[in-house]
Amino acid sequence: MNYDYSFLNNKMVPISLIADVTKIEIKRIQLETCIQDDEQLVKDLQKAASLVGKKRAHERTMEKEGYPGYANAMEFVLSGDKFFSMDDFLGLYSHLICESATIEKHFCSNESARKFECLLRSYEKLIENRSVHPLLIIALYMCDFTRLAPLKRGNEVVAELLTWKLLCLNGYDIGKYAQIEREAIGQIFFSDVVKQENVWLFVEAFMQALLFCYEKAGERIRNGHLKCRTKKERIENIVVGSSLPVTKSDIYEILEDVSITTLEAQLADLCRADVIRKEGSTRLAAYMKNFKEISDGKE
Repeated sequence: MNYDYSFLNNKMVPISLIADVTKIEIKRIQLETCIQDDEQLVKDLQKAASLVGKKRAHERTMEKEGYPGYANAMEFVLSGDKFFSMDDFLGLYSHLICESATIEKHFCSNESARKFECLLRSYEKLIENRSVHPLLIIALYMCDFTRLAPLKRGNEVVAELLTWKLLCLNGYDIGKYAQIEREAIGQIFFSDVVKQENVWLFVEAFMQALLFCYEKAGERIRNGHLKCRTKKERIENIVVGSSLPVTKSDIYEILEDVSITTLEAQLADLCRADVIRKEGSTRLAAYMKNFKEISDGKE
């Protein structure tokens, strides 16, 4: 069985999708420019993304029940640059479920495993050919994967992880920095768009979610690049840019070059300036952005 993507070579791609791909490429170039210009900021952002990802992973584990290795699976996804194979896929799934993953045990049937291998070969062939933009290939591949649903359980969660893996392998590593926006991709696989007969509806949703990640995470990174020069500014950027409260030990883990004394002093200054606020009074107290209350149309 072969998956036929020849229609991609017949100029049948909607113009709106071509426009989305162009926008993503522009945002990608802007992001890479900031990354090249500010190595320290990049290190801070990667550590912060990993930290928030682990915190979110706990929440998602509780929600989805039975995927205790989500955080480890995401780390596996965002690392490495080798070509993706069936063994890599089983490795990803093993990280997710925290046990050995085999075709016989975890695929719905030998037939579904065979179809998945055929789907993977079709993807490899198109990527090697380089005649079609990789984002279109990845989107269509994930659409077919979702419809095939080859696993006995966890197809949606695996689809999210697999998407980030394929994006990283093709140079789209926004997942390493998108600590807040990353779930926009995952939500696609739990939506009704995967059930639509028109594949372009899925591809459009995919492109919009990826563009959202690049726009929002990229904006945060660029702002950090322009702003973060002092230790105080770097601390502020981590707290304000996080979607979850962060503790003093969290920040200390990210900013290894900042002493605990300096960290405590700068956090206190930021709290006094109402830039951030402190939740709790124990050693486990957390810090987050201070959203000023608005009443009667005035702050």
